[in-house]
Amino acid sequence: IGFHEKKNRYKIGGELANEKADGITTSKNWLAYGNYSHFLNKKWYLYADTLFEHDEFKDLDLRSTLGAGAGYQFFETPLLNLSISAGLAMVDENFDVAEDKDYSAGQWTINYDQYFFNKSVQLFHVNTGFVSLEHGKDWFIKTRTGLRFPLYKGLTATLQYNFDWDNQPSESAETEEDTKFIFLLGYEFKD
Repeated sequence: IGFHEKKNRYKIGGELANEKADGITTSKNWLAYGNYSHFLNKKWYLYADTLFEHDEFKDLDLRSTLGAGAGYQFFETPLLNLSISAGLAMVDENFDVAEDKDYSAGQWTINYDQYFFNKSVQLFHVNTGFVSLEHGKDWFIKTRTGLRFPLYKGLTATLQYNFDWDNQPSESAETEEDTKFIFLLGYEFKD
């Protein structure tokens, strides 16, 4: 969900996955995020953001991030949007088994979406990453890429590929990466 005034933009959202195969849980995680951007002019903005994440198969009870920085809006039209941002963040990771850790990090975000074929399909890509400023080998990224098909008055169908990577996960985590192919039906709120 996003709202944009001339000087301010607000985004909130989340994901929830609880998957089973043959009665065995194969995925159980959620994340929630929020972002506030204040535009200094048509292109440059300052932002503050937060991310909360839980993943049982990564031994991650709760990862919390709080960040701030600056961004640049290359394009913002009804057909094409592209922005990048970078800043600093605090990351606090609480694990079920492994030792908890917190650290300061550099963060970046790339947001891109573009309509094609008379607005019948929208390509989108969002990439967010965090790199520890204390231990450069400790970093994680989240990528969402896909195609969105507007159906009727805000109703959309989405084919999406999620790729998450944690370079130094908990010793109890099953893997460093998490990939998903998703089909979604949803509603898009627009101002």
